[in-house]
Amino acid sequence: EYNKDIAVNQLGYENSFSKIAVAKDDGDEFKVVNAENGEVVMTGKAQAPVFDTTNNINVYQYDFSQITESGTYYIENKNGKSYPFVIGKNIYKDAFKL
Repeated sequence: EYNKDIAVNQLGYENSFSKIAVAKDDGDEFKVVNAENGEVVMTGKAQAPVFDTTNNINVYQYDFSQITESGTYYIENKNGKSYPFVIGKNIYKDAFKL
């Protein structure tokens, strides 16, 4: 089951762009996991909390910009895992097709 409190870009992330996920339930450590083979490709710590004025809560940013290899991944913290997302080239090209 997925933890909806970890927000990722559902369209995905370009290889060379910055990559940030936002969590409202955990300001501690996180892992980035390759969804295809279960390999942990990165571990990190959340950045200092930022107050989300829309929801009146603190949120924590997970920066995983160092990952540039194409693939399908998910973020995991002590409360669960995010929906899977893709890192790749030209991932936004179909988002604007009508």
